[in-house]
Amino acid sequence: MRAGARTDAAAWRPESHPSPGTALPARDTAHPQADLRAVLAALAVGPRLAPAVHAEWRLPAHALWVAMAPDPLAQTLRRLLELAAELLTPIGGVVRIHARAEGTTAAVSVVDEPAGAQPPALARRVHGLSLAADPHQDASLRALALCAQAIDGHHGRLYAAPSTWGAMGATMRLPLIRLAGGLA
Repeated sequence: MRAGARTDAAAWRPESHPSPGTALPARDTAHPQADLRAVLAALAVGPRLAPAVHAEWRLPAHALWVAMAPDPLAQTLRRLLELAAELLTPIGGVVRIHARAEGTTAAVSVVDEPAGAQPPALARRVHGLSLAADPHQDASLRALALCAQAIDGHHGRLYAAPSTWGAMGATMRLPLIRLAGGLA
C-alpha cells in the first residue's frame, strides 16, 4: 500500500501537462473504466453525508477516464467522503472535494473543515494509515485502508497533501486513460 504523507517539498508541485507524445494506456472496452467526474457528480446529488456537514464540489467540465470500474470507484470515494464527514460530527463543518486532471493522472482532493477552530483531521488519519503496522486491525483505519487498497490495486495512490484551499487533506490519484485522439 502506498498511502501516506509525502515529505519532499518538490512533490507538492503540480505535475506539468503531458506533452503530445506522452504515452498513456489506451482506453479499452475489455478492461473496467469509469469517468471519475461522472461518478463524483452522481455522489454530489446523493444523500447528505451527515447532519450539519455540507459538501462543496469542484468538478471539471470534461470527463476524467480512469482504469477502475464505476461501482468500486464509487464505493471507494463514498468511503473516503463518509470518513471525512464522520470526522466532522457532531460539530459539523464542510467537506471540500476538488477533482482535476494533473499531467497523466486524475486527482481528487478531499478536505474536512470543522465548524470550530479545530484543525482538519482527515490528513492526520491518512498519515496514520501509512504508519500503522496492520491498518485492517485498527477500527479507526479500516475504511481508509480499504480505500487505499482499492486505489493501489489500480496503480493509484492515496496520501496526505495540502489542498488548493490551503488546508491539509487527502489526495487520491489514479492514472488517466488515453482516448482515441487525445487524453481523457
